[in-house]
Amino acid sequence: MAIIIQEERNKSGMIAIIIALVILAVGGGLTYYLFFSPVPLAERIVGSQQFQAVSQLSNIRIDAESVTGSSVWSSLSAPEGLSELDTSLPSRRGNPFESF
Repeated sequence: MAIIIQEERNKSGMIAIIIALVILAVGGGLTYYLFFSPVPLAERIVGSQQFQAVSQLSNIRIDAESVTGSSVWSSLSAPEGLSELDTSLPSRRGNPFESF
């Protein structure tokens, strides 16, 4: 009776290759679907209506002189009790990152 000694074939290498191919196929499919597939019809219809409204708004020209020169603008006044906003920088600190 003869004893035959052979190395056992390692099937884990083949499984790793199959898993890698599946991951690449799924990644390729997702990339195509997200970046290269045509836009669905519903999104094209909704998007085009919104873009038309935005394009109409972008064509509006406002004349600042007519707004600031109007009687409504001149009748506006600041509410009482509000203090003025202090925008001056403290003069004693030359470095703004210096601690208080």
